[in-house]
Amino acid sequence: MVSCADSDLKVEVPMKSTGVQLIGNGVELDPHFFSQNITRNDGAVEEDWYNVVVPRVKAMGIQRFRVMLQPHWWEPYNDNDDPYVMDASKLTLDSPEVNSVLKVLDLAEEVGGDVTLVLWGCPLSANSMDPEIGYIGRHFMVNPDCYSWVTLCADEQEFAENFITFVEWLVKEKGYDCVREITPYNEPDGAVSPLEPYCKVCKALDSRLRKHGLRDRIRLNLSDNTDCRRWYLRGCVRNLSEEADLFNSHTYIFGYDDPNRKALNWERRNVRLAQKAGKKHFVGEFGSDMCRGASRQLDINWYERGVLIVRNAINFLNAGAAGFSYWGLLD
Repeated sequence: MVSCADSDLKVEVPMKSTGVQLIGNGVELDPHFFSQNITRNDGAVEEDWYNVVVPRVKAMGIQRFRVMLQPHWWEPYNDNDDPYVMDASKLTLDSPEVNSVLKVLDLAEEVGGDVTLVLWGCPLSANSMDPEIGYIGRHFMVNPDCYSWVTLCADEQEFAENFITFVEWLVKEKGYDCVREITPYNEPDGAVSPLEPYCKVCKALDSRLRKHGLRDRIRLNLSDNTDCRRWYLRGCVRNLSEEADLFNSHTYIFGYDDPNRKALNWERRNVRLAQKAGKKHFVGEFGSDMCRGASRQLDINWYERGVLIVRNAINFLNAGAAGFSYWGLLD
């Protein structure tokens, strides 16, 4: 209990442990600064990364980073027709996008943070920042029956080859110790992938990690579902209990007028579901409920937002979450 002098205000903090060992708390830090922010001529310059972003990340003591990837950043065109044999000569591992990813990993490595790499999906209209490549169009892995801006893959083995080849390069050749988890598709339940093909992709990734000797090193953080579609998490728990190391869900439905019990009970149900597979649950993305479209929050500059974010984070942890990731750091 904490008392404020000359005030009747008292804050009571329960001291009972949830019994869940934390994986860590962190943020989304997508790798767009060097490939996009400083190339848009809107005032951002390279020095801002070193003078502003890096010092602030260090001061915050961030433990985990969730990082977006797109498959065309290193494989704009199919290397060959065999998804089990990668022709490394066809990869663009020196692309502006990949180099921007490496800047984020350098920072994570420097502060001792763990990284979850999320391969967002297969882009319907891909474009490379490399002027020698430029507009790619429909990526070769796109499912022909899908029309979202990113889609599920047409072939889970091609997807696994693309993703794990990049992960292996980062870990074994570049020596990044920070890369610890991968997630296929961002919010697959939201018009990206039905449950059955999603499970096939996860199983393919698990198999490919084992083949490349990475399974003991890289965790599979699965489901990645949105807050109102718990059925997707339930299906992942039922079908991926052997492959998943942990499950995660996203939420943007808890606002300023919601009582603590609302966020608490939401996460408590997620935790109980994950426990059926003997796994932990992690809040993979969260913000406030003041959303505009898929990537904007109207209260981003409010002082009150900071209070709300902390309040919800505490509710998630009190419900038994193994950690959380705030979206996004450079919002």
